[in-house]
Amino acid sequence: MILPTPDETAALWLLRAWGQKYCYVQDVFAGDSSIERAHRDNCRLLIKRNYLRPEVDDGVKPYRRYWDMTIRYYLVPASLRLPVEASQAPFASLRCSEDVNAAHIG
Repeated sequence: MILPTPDETAALWLLRAWGQKYCYVQDVFAGDSSIERAHRDNCRLLIKRNYLRPEVDDGVKPYRRYWDMTIRYYLVPASLRLPVEASQAPFASLRCSEDVNAAHIG
């Protein structure tokens, strides 16, 4: 069985917590399957990497922070690394706003 990566966990967090800024980890990944447990384990890494941040700043350095089930967290959007390929991003090669406007106008 292939377990999710921390990046996949972050992407799934965004989907499941859509419209909510702060969430409990155990609410976002509530299942009892091995995949859900792996996502919770990845959340521990995301917390230590400061990608999942606590609702209230506790003053603790991120690498010393641990998952506390009584604290809600939010995902820092910049922490999510999405691949950008030319086939998936048709306007990725456009360099300036004039090119974008010309493409849009026709």
